[in-house]
Amino acid sequence: MPEKKRNTFCIRGVKVHVEWKPIKNLYIKVLPPDGAVRVSAPVNAGSCLVKEFVLKRLDWIRQCQEDINSKIGPVNDFLSTGQTQSFLGREYRLLKKESTGSYCEIVGNDLVIHTPVLNRHEVVFPILVRWYSEQLEKILNDLLPVWEKKMGCKVTRINIKMMKTKWGSCNSRTKRISMNLDLIRLRPEVIEYVLVHEMAHIFEPNHGKGFKLLMDKTMPEWRCLDRELSNCSPLLYYLK
Repeated sequence: MPEKKRNTFCIRGVKVHVEWKPIKNLYIKVLPPDGAVRVSAPVNAGSCLVKEFVLKRLDWIRQCQEDINSKIGPVNDFLSTGQTQSFLGREYRLLKKESTGSYCEIVGNDLVIHTPVLNRHEVVFPILVRWYSEQLEKILNDLLPVWEKKMGCKVTRINIKMMKTKWGSCNSRTKRISMNLDLIRLRPEVIEYVLVHEMAHIFEPNHGKGFKLLMDKTMPEWRCLDRELSNCSPLLYYLK
């Protein structure tokens, strides 16, 4: 009798949500804002294999949860003065200054948000999001024509949006690409990798052998960048 698949496990006090997918390998993510644990598992994998996979990574999971809790804290604290904010792989101290205008700027080691209202998340957060979007758009506008020429394809449109779990997506039919706004918090090399990754899907819709061969040819260092990205989690979606 086939095993009945469960979508939720509790392993040594850690709640794990499992998504059964047509993939070959097991993947695990610890997600903000509350350190939720999500495992992607092949549909033919057994529950015991999933539990063993999680057990081997319990120390890492708990460390990730501690890091998320220390870095994010309550949503209302995310934009508190003195909190650390990331931009292009560097960390900056957040400062808020009361102003008639609404904009952000980097001043030395500080990310300064100018806002007419200092302590309301629903006012301050959109200012940061708009600035992040503008900066990511500039980077993508510079990168896109370079990689269109290298790869011999044309992207019809790039959308920037806050995504819950994905870093990017590509519609191979329409050649439209979506990029996660959270990428602006990571190194420029990682942003470039995600763009090239999604452009490769115009030719290879899945992550099979053809995709890997294309990436090896186009961006030989892509595997290192992919590993770096796998240790990151989107954040902004959970704070909007």
